Amino acid sequence: MSTSTVEPFPVGVTVSDKVDNFKVFDSFREDLVKMYPNDSAMIQKTMDILGEAAEHTEAKRVRVVERGNWFRRLVSWTHIRFVYGVHWKKPFYPARLVRNYLVQYLYDKLQIDKYVFRGCEFALTYICNFTCTHCLCANIDESKIREEMDADDYRQIVKEATALGATSFGAEGGEPFVNKDWNALIRSWHPKYNHIIVSTNGWYCDEDMVKTLAHLGVDTINVSLDSGDGLLHDLFRRTNGSYQRVMDTIKWSRKYGIQIILNCTVSRFNLYTDGLIQALEFGQKERLLVNILFGKGVGAFREKDAMLRPEDFEAFERIAAPFDYWHIHHSGRLKANQSRVGCPGMNEMLNFTPYGDAIICANNHVYLGNVLDEPLKKVRDRGLYESPFGRYQQCFLTQDEDFMKVYYPMLQNKEKAESYISLGDFREELEKYEKETGKTVYPHMRPLSEDSKSYDVRGSGRRWESKRQKRERLAAEAEKSQAVH
Repeated sequence: MSTSTVEPFPVGVTVSDKVDNFKVFDSFREDLVKMYPNDSAMIQKTMDILGEAAEHTEAKRVRVVERGNWFRRLVSWTHIRFVYGVHWKKPFYPARLVRNYLVQYLYDKLQIDKYVFRGCEFALTYICNFTCTHCLCANIDESKIREEMDADDYRQIVKEATALGATSFGAEGGEPFVNKDWNALIRSWHPKYNHIIVSTNGWYCDEDMVKTLAHLGVDTINVSLDSGDGLLHDLFRRTNGSYQRVMDTIKWSRKYGIQIILNCTVSRFNLYTDGLIQALEFGQKERLLVNILFGKGVGAFREKDAMLRPEDFEAFERIAAPFDYWHIHHSGRLKANQSRVGCPGMNEMLNFTPYGDAIICANNHVYLGNVLDEPLKKVRDRGLYESPFGRYQQCFLTQDEDFMKVYYPMLQNKEKAESYISLGDFREELEKYEKETGKTVYPHMRPLSEDSKSYDVRGSGRRWESKRQKRERLAAEAEKSQAVH
């Protein structure tokens, strides 16, 4: 393995030629200089790890540790289901879960094409204190032109979702704690009654923050951990010290009785590294569920050749097979999705942008409607019956080749032109693709309704106003109201 000295590194730092062969590794050079501006030794140490990772990736090295026995797996999965799935301290929560499962059981037995709604994930803001290259948020933040939802908006959405059976509500971002109103927003979700999740990079989770979350009624913190090697995790997050903040988040969460889930983004950056195995080993040892998220072709990841290929997915299964404490939403591994295999987005869960747009996934920005303009049930029905998402299937963004060929070019144009992808826009491009390929990709979709055809994303929700503009608008509305009466 040959090495060379390469800009922009200080004199004396050598880089493996293997790193040059992979954009996903080579692209982190400037980040290292920014993270460790006066520390050549730390830069060299990290580059040595990257060189080894590049070598393993080129060889597609699959390291398999000793497999556990069936009894250990039974105990582990039982622990996961009862600790993460049932929140005994919440009044009536277990009974509501049983009710939902019984209703879904009847739907299935009677062959009724309906799904019990499980919950909502809310992006409180798309602003973040990190600049991770695998993230889409920096490219889609519209807080300067569209108004983010307030507590009253969330309260209404939660009311409508609860009527559909929802028991779980989550905060994500961006980084949710960047939104200064996060406390009031979570309170509007009835946290003493519902299951509440917060997804975070852990940077703001000191003892006082976690204590506040526990008193508020938060049950679970999903914290990002992309490698058991602290240097690789910090590099992936482009923030020195982020790994230690994750460890602190785990410590304080355990002290105050909040469950921890480790969100691990798996890409060609970490798949063949020892750091991934170390993360899985950490979850097994500490009895913490590792939620596997496959890297998507969004943000800067699109140019880095970082997404897994079919042979990489097979390699992941072999690497992870010996461990018990991991889960993929669409795998059916823990029977979490009402005992189904496939993505739960749309059928069981919906995500929402800070502006009220309904989507099925934080990275899948085909807008189905805006809940500030229409009832949640109407928006959900549109997604269930008029979109590709109304069936359980493999991940649209990493494993559905047809969807990826239509969606990713549209997403790239959206980012460049600051435009939007409505369901009607997607259906139009899908129709072109089907004519070119001679395929009928999603035969279950119904024709678009007139409401769907006329849905204008740019005109939905509320436009951003300064305080002065808001005062003037309210004064004008009051004056007009008085004139009418």
